Amino acid sequence: MQGVQGMGLFQRDVEFYDITLTAGTTTYSLPASTLDVVGVAMFNLTGEDQQTAVQPMDRDAYFRLVDKTITGPPRQYFLHRLQTLTLYVYPVPTSADVGTLQIQRQYALATMSDGNKTIDLERYWIPYFVWALAHYMSVAAGLPVARCTYLSQQANGYLESARSASTAGNADSYFFNAHETGWSR
Repeated sequence: MQGVQGMGLFQRDVEFYDITLTAGTTTYSLPASTLDVVGVAMFNLTGEDQQTAVQPMDRDAYFRLVDKTITGPPRQYFLHRLQTLTLYVYPVPTSADVGTLQIQRQYALATMSDGNKTIDLERYWIPYFVWALAHYMSVAAGLPVARCTYLSQQANGYLESARSASTAGNADSYFFNAHETGWSR
């Protein structure tokens, strides 16, 4: 996995992640594997079936909140991107406003250091990892160079297939320049 990431493939996925909100608490640290939080979050008050949208806000909007101690059910969140990502909810939940905040967490995929776990990737990656493992084991076992080369070529072929499949469904990327220059005025 780390070798594939070194080729410029960003191995990440988005999952629903639940945060249990507690009364009087505004900050929640996210797991170390969290890269980002995307989109709208959903709040579910304890004992209720209906969810309420919780909108993201940027650092500037959070900073401009004059009174960050206002209480009530969460309506907005701010993600502070420190070494450990910290999510701030606003307003501050009271004992009547506790429940579950479901976020869309973008996380780094785990490396495969435990053989009892399943690879955390789409199915089209499996042939690559099987052939790459076969190549690795053949070299370690001292098999003839021709056999090792064949296994390496098969792995590389499946790697190219997986790389093209992994970029086929991605959304467009955009770059925004926030630095003011002479031509951006």
